[in-house]
Amino acid sequence: MKRILKLSAFSIFIILSSCNNDIDKGINALDKAIIQIKQDSDNWRNHIAMMQKNLTTDVKDIIGNDIQLLMNNSIGMIGVELKCQTDFSTQRVTRELKRMKIKLLGIKLKDYSDDYKEVLEKNPELKESFMSDPHVCHPSLTQWDRAKNIEKIDYYGYDFFVNNIIAEAELDNKTTINISKYISLPSKYILTLNIYELKKELPETVSAIILRDKTRTALSGISVIDSNDDSKIPKNIGIKYRVRQAGHWTAWKKNGEVAGQGGNHNAIDLVEIQLINSGSCQIKGFAHWQTKGDFGPITGKELNFGSSGKRFESLMLCLIDCNGYKIQYKGHIQDLGDVPFRDEDCEDGWLAERFIGKRLEELSILIKEE
Repeated sequence: MKRILKLSAFSIFIILSSCNNDIDKGINALDKAIIQIKQDSDNWRNHIAMMQKNLTTDVKDIIGNDIQLLMNNSIGMIGVELKCQTDFSTQRVTRELKRMKIKLLGIKLKDYSDDYKEVLEKNPELKESFMSDPHVCHPSLTQWDRAKNIEKIDYYGYDFFVNNIIAEAELDNKTTINISKYISLPSKYILTLNIYELKKELPETVSAIILRDKTRTALSGISVIDSNDDSKIPKNIGIKYRVRQAGHWTAWKKNGEVAGQGGNHNAIDLVEIQLINSGSCQIKGFAHWQTKGDFGPITGKELNFGSSGKRFESLMLCLIDCNGYKIQYKGHIQDLGDVPFRDEDCEDGWLAERFIGKRLEELSILIKEE
């Protein structure tokens, strides 16, 4: 079989039309690697290396660049955030391999459309891999000081695309300015915000930079301060929060009040938290829920946790840039009863034990002066 060099999808099909066996072998190799990585995520690079050995030269020409891009971009993820790396290897690497499978199936089925409609109709289990939502694991800054010479902010995560992410500047009066034109995407795993150019446009009243997905769900929040201006030092910080239980949202609760109802066998699936009078102060949070596992960190003045229909089981919170204040949280856990207030801890401060299948039924959060 002749080597394929930068040919169109149609040309690739013509050359491989008599060699569908190579395509099938490539698909089988991808399927095997996906299973191995799910079972042994720490060694995903080794499994991909073994997979490559089972690909023919022509199949490598079709998906070789995709494999190399996956390997190269993943290097930048190591050490950035342990949770992100774990999620990256178990979910995002397998998602990329499934996208390569979609490409091979497209050639086999003569489906050369950008949306691979025929492939996805015949293989509905691949739709989730083809349509993905962005996720921010770790920004290079948690606070931007306008008095300092900063050229950019890098966000590390996955599935960053031009059409699925929005950047906004939030002003003190809660109005926003769309600043998406200052986004650049070196890869699907790194998003860069050009601060050097952005700074020239923003008014002095900017309090935060927020990244959102296309549904306007907040992905990350970075506070904006000016160390030459003491007017934004937080005073009298408060907090409000609510939960969705049995399909219904509770009323907003404040400073230690109970949200939810314990002992009624109803699970919480969504949690919303907002800081009050926070100035440059932010809240950082992690969550754990049924079958989804750990999520986070996410940072901002507003946090939205949960997965519709999935049982919320634990969370972990701490404050950032809130000198003189600390956050505490407690709850009621299925069959285990009340859990007392925990002091903030974003290392090992989980409200309740994870992986035991017990739902969170009540939540209280309190901010106190130290």
